[in-house]
Amino acid sequence: MRRLVSNSMIDLVTASKVQRGELVSIEMLVNILQDSIKENACSGRHLILVDGLPRQLDQAMPVEKKVSMPNC
Repeated sequence: MRRLVSNSMIDLVTASKVQRGELVSIEMLVNILQDSIKENACSGRHLILVDGLPRQLDQAMPVEKKVSMPNC
C-alpha cells in the first residue's frame, strides 16, 4: 500500500495516514486500487492480489461495482 500511495495522485492527508499505518476510508482505498489495477492491466499484467478489502461485507458491493477491469 505504501508503494501505491507514493505512486498515486492522492491528497497529502491520505498519504500521511498510510505512511503512519493508520486506517483510511474505503473510498480512498478503492481509488488507490483503481489506479493500480489500471496501471497493471494496461501494461499486460492482469492479476492483482487484494488482501483485506473490503473490510466488511456491506462494503463488498460498492467495491466490486467501482473496481473492475479497465479499458486500455
